Formats: sequence, structure tokens, C-alpha cells
Amino acid sequence: MREDLWRPNPLPLPCEGRGAIASPRVGERMGEGSTPCQAFTVAELLIAASVTLLLILGLMPLMSASIRAWHRNSNDVATTMDVTLAMRRIASELRAARSVMIADSGKTIYYYPMDGTTGKFALVNGNLTWNFSSNGQPLLRGIVTNDPQFGGAYPLFQLAFGGTSRAVIVRLCVQVNTPAGVRTHRVQQMVVLRNQ
Repeated sequence: MREDLWRPNPLPLPCEGRGAIASPRVGERMGEGSTPCQAFTVAELLIAASVTLLLILGLMPLMSASIRAWHRNSNDVATTMDVTLAMRRIASELRAARSVMIADSGKTIYYYPMDGTTGKFALVNGNLTWNFSSNGQPLLRGIVTNDPQFGGAYPLFQLAFGGTSRAVIVRLCVQVNTPAGVRTHRVQQMVVLRNQ
């Protein structure tokens, strides 16, 4: 066995600075195949940290816009679900009624189911309430009576087909304050009374 090939310690030696050449290990010769130690200087570390900081600061507006859009969309989905559920409740109750009566310039509708009871949907302080046998429940919040897109008042409940009580047009316009501003949701549906 040749002595110049014997290397007792296979681990690299620590560097003493940039460009320093490692001293040979016991039993190892310096020469061909020897490489200098690679280390970072303070200047290189500062440059790398500065580039990383600039990259993070450049991405912050993008992340902020994404978070705002996510909040706006989640609020829109929640409001759309609330409006849809309220419209479904109104439609199912009115469809089962034998007759309806609209009062308060279209802000209130009384309906009379087949069992002889009386139900009512009414707009009270921006909230659509559902009263059935004198138990009032808020059904939908944030209803506005002036549509901001068309600039005029609208009736929530209106008889269709020239005033016959066979069909009712239901309109809901809801405004919600979000971090991105005021959002408006509009829903309109014609409900035909089946038991008349």
C-alpha cells in the first residue's frame, strides 16, 4: 500500500477565509486535485439579503390585492347565498298561498295559506322580516328601497299581469359594506300562486 494515498480523515477542513487553501491532512499531499475552501463574505450576504428584501417588498402589493379580492368574493358569495335563501323562502310560502294582499306601497305582503292562517313578509328598518302567526323573524338584512343603479324607488312586492293576484313579482336589492366598498346584489323573481 502506498503512503501518499492514505487519508485518515475524509471530512473537509474548516476554511480560514475567502480563497484560503486548506492545509493538508495528516498523510495527505497538497497538489493536484486540491481546491480552495468556498465561503461567503459579509458583502455577498448583504447583497443577497437586500435582493430578498426587495423581492418581498415588490410582492407585498400583489398579496394585499389578492387578500382584498378574496375578502370581497367571500362576502359576495355569503350575501348571494343569503339573498337566494330568502327568495326561496318567499317563493315557497307564496306559491302555497290561496291569496295574497300587498300593502304599504309594496313593502309588505300578506299571504293566506290553505290552512286558514296568515303570513306576512314586511320591510322593517332595512330588514325583511317574516311573520307567520305573529312570530316575527328577520329573514334578510341590508335591503335598500332605492336602487342605486337605476336611481329610483322600487316595490319589493308587486302584482303581475295587470294587478291580478295570480302572480307576484318579488324584487330584492341588498347593499353590503365590504373592505372593497359598497356592494349591491339584485334579485327578481315572479311567483305564481298555485292554490288560487
